[in-house]
Amino acid sequence: MKSQKRRVHRLLAWSILLTIFCAIFGIIPLVYGIKALSRYNHSDPIYVNYMIKGYIWLRNCSVAFICIYSVGLIFLAGLYYFQK
Repeated sequence: MKSQKRRVHRLLAWSILLTIFCAIFGIIPLVYGIKALSRYNHSDPIYVNYMIKGYIWLRNCSVAFICIYSVGLIFLAGLYYFQK
């Protein structure tokens, strides 16, 4: 059970970091992480479903954030290169 609590806290930590870097993408995993922690503290077994959904959203939102950030950097580098 201790490892499950660590997984819930890890989900919350990564969700908070994603929310700090980009609030739009971090909100959904953060909500699922808070729900999972709340259900875990009440010994409700449904917390596993929220935790799984949170990790899925965290992965998808992180990939979207990295792709958009990378495209933006490439676009800015192209603007800088072609401006000269």
